[in-house]
Amino acid sequence: MIGLLSRLWERANLWQATRAGRVLLGVVAVVFAAVAFGPGFLAARSFTQLRDRVATVIAAVDTNAKSPETVELLDRGTVTIDGRAIGGDRVKSIIEQAIGEDGKIEPQQEFVAFILAPEAATWLPVFILERPNAVAVMAAASIGFLLLAVAQGVGLSVAVLLLGGIAGGAIFWWLGMAGPMVALAGMGALAAAFLVATRTALALLNRRVVPLAIAHTVMKEAIRQRISTFFIAVVLVVLPLLPLWIDPATPLRYQIQTFLSRSTGLVVSCAALLTILLSCSTTAFEARDRQVWQLLTKPVGRLQYLVGKWLGVISVNAVLLLVSATAAFGYTEYLRTRPAADLRDLQAVRAEVLAARQGVLPSFEQPTRDRLLALIDAEIEADPVLKQDIADGVRNEAEVRSKLAAEKQKEFLARQRAIEPGQGHEYHFDGLHEAIGSETPLSLRFVLHTGDSSSHETHPVIFRFPKDQSWVDRMYVPAQGHEMLVPSSMVDDDGTLRMEIINLKWDGTQFQPGVSTIFFDPDGVELLYSVGSFEGNFFRAMLVEWVKLAFVAMLGACAGALFSFPVACLSTSVIFVVALMSPFLAMSLEYYYAPSDAPWVLKLFHAIVKGVAQVSQSMLSAFGKTRVTDRLVQGRAVRWSEVAGAIGLIGLGWSALVLLIGYLGLRRKELAMYSGQG
Repeated sequence: MIGLLSRLWERANLWQATRAGRVLLGVVAVVFAAVAFGPGFLAARSFTQLRDRVATVIAAVDTNAKSPETVELLDRGTVTIDGRAIGGDRVKSIIEQAIGEDGKIEPQQEFVAFILAPEAATWLPVFILERPNAVAVMAAASIGFLLLAVAQGVGLSVAVLLLGGIAGGAIFWWLGMAGPMVALAGMGALAAAFLVATRTALALLNRRVVPLAIAHTVMKEAIRQRISTFFIAVVLVVLPLLPLWIDPATPLRYQIQTFLSRSTGLVVSCAALLTILLSCSTTAFEARDRQVWQLLTKPVGRLQYLVGKWLGVISVNAVLLLVSATAAFGYTEYLRTRPAADLRDLQAVRAEVLAARQGVLPSFEQPTRDRLLALIDAEIEADPVLKQDIADGVRNEAEVRSKLAAEKQKEFLARQRAIEPGQGHEYHFDGLHEAIGSETPLSLRFVLHTGDSSSHETHPVIFRFPKDQSWVDRMYVPAQGHEMLVPSSMVDDDGTLRMEIINLKWDGTQFQPGVSTIFFDPDGVELLYSVGSFEGNFFRAMLVEWVKLAFVAMLGACAGALFSFPVACLSTSVIFVVALMSPFLAMSLEYYYAPSDAPWVLKLFHAIVKGVAQVSQSMLSAFGKTRVTDRLVQGRAVRWSEVAGAIGLIGLGWSALVLLIGYLGLRRKELAMYSGQG
């Protein structure tokens, strides 16, 4: 039976290589895309029409006018469209928090989305459901993908993978299990996408250019190696299963953040391990097995050899990141179809998680030179011992005054971040021109301290906005992060937002002073505003990760060319870990020192270790600072300037330096030495 199936498959592959076979498969691909995306387009158009009609009704709701629509919404939590009531108890439970002081619904966009959440087709991502034209774009992209598969001679393989995933998902759909259905269908689609992307990359690298020819060989080698297949299989299988392991009972914003963290962490970790092993093995094993002898005796230079190996590894990374990152983005949008806990949760998803935000710290008053000199003179006059040491020449006056200047400036700024009970302090956030008139609210992130900052206590605080004299009272847990949405209307025309933090408690009838002083760190209060879309931010983050992996690939290829495979893997892994942990290493070095009574040998050892660590940290600090996946999870923007900086410094600068070292080392290496094998 297996032999018969094998022969049939061989004949089918021969048939699809013919012109008639390709034409027929192309027609089938177009028909398949039309059938697959036609219902999606109709569902999206129907949903947007319903959304517009519901939005019209919600815009007319006014609790002061008591219109029939308002009464229905307040009493039953429903909106009637064409005789059908939309909403219910779920909507009624959040009515109070959605009605503003003027009797209108605020924010209307999020409220409409909350009402329509149960009406949305769960099999369509939200960004498609809200944009019918996106369905047409995706249909065209799918047709292009399927035609590309036919052109690469893998049309039947792609069809088997897609139909297998659809068939497996259909079983769970019949059982009413949406999660496993999406996971199985995703596995089939991911495997098909990886197959087509790999074949396309091989076709692009199949050129009569020495580095590209070597890269073509590396990519074919990666497909054959079991270790490479293992990491690729882990990504393609585990990634679609991640949404099933997230508790749907938690707030939606935490579900999406958890998935983003786990999915990007899985993809980057597997890609990094694959990069280290593949880049080290592809050069080290050729030297061990003496294949490099034959290669470098041909008109292939050592520089071309290393560049070709590097291009091959980063091509594998590009395929893996492209397919897996696209899947991670798609599953993120799939999670958005889950119902939000409340209106605040839905608004946080749009404004804080699936966003690209830039942070601004408050502007603090700086002490004038005269005031700083007066504070320094007063400090010296108040310390007779210090004054006498300066007079006797025991201590250098310039050094003392410089040290006191730094301390007094620090104290001056710290006093502006401390708020006594019953008092308030106004802060200014400048440079918010991009946020003026934005439909997306700003986010105020704050970490406040008070008393002993016990995590088992809650304390009150009031935020007041002088522009319209509005205020918000909040309870916070000391030393823990909190976020609060701020309307963009609070930004003045000059791009400044003024906000007062008041140490008061509102008990519903009167204000009472707080228990103790509130204070925060220099970065403890931050205002974040939208500067772009989540889609663009996601793409830039993955591009930076690919650039970082390109440096690791160059490091591994050069190490494998100079050392044995174990030594190359160890050295590359150590440098990669040090680069990744450089921010934490910098913090640790501040507290790393030998005891004063330690023997001189121990002090010397500590000095050597600290010196090596400081040099390594300073050289590789840029690698660890570009932790773009963490910022992606927090909804923080990854700017194009940062991408360009990563490409220039890490992708080109560092990689070129490593390439130069590897080239010089390879020139001096005796390649014709007998390896002891064969």
